Amino acid sequence: MSSDLQPMHEIRGTLIICDHVYRTDQGKWIIAGTYSSWQTAQDELVPFLHAYIRLQFERSGSYHCRLTMVDRAQPPQAQPMLEATFDVQQALESQPVFEMGLQLPELRIAAPIPYAKRAPGSSIALRTLLSLRVKDTDVASCQLDFLFTGPPGPALRQV
Repeated sequence: MSSDLQPMHEIRGTLIICDHVYRTDQGKWIIAGTYSSWQTAQDELVPFLHAYIRLQFERSGSYHCRLTMVDRAQPPQAQPMLEATFDVQQALESQPVFEMGLQLPELRIAAPIPYAKRAPGSSIALRTLLSLRVKDTDVASCQLDFLFTGPPGPALRQV
């Protein structure tokens, strides 16, 4: 069966957002600095994000992959915040597992409300989802929330 006709349940995926991902000389993958939220008091973030991607195939073939990050508060047809595409060629003779580290495209995230106008002690979340699609089918995703904090709240008095 060609990969074009392959049922997608025969492909499994893992996606991890991290600060760094690299492969050692011995072939081991190192994933450093994983998280699901990023907190800042700044008005704009320019995070340098990496992703670890692991795909497990049951059949050989050519697979078009698309990685997208969307603002979960936006409608489904809204433009993604970032997008990256790549193709994977999987041969029968090779291992059924494909792994890679990917530096994500530059991302500029503006705070919904400037720091000067945020209420003391507040936190405003921009909730995003990074998704990995293989042949137009979601195979992995992970959530990343950007939390924009306000000035410190008043100190509590101890009695």
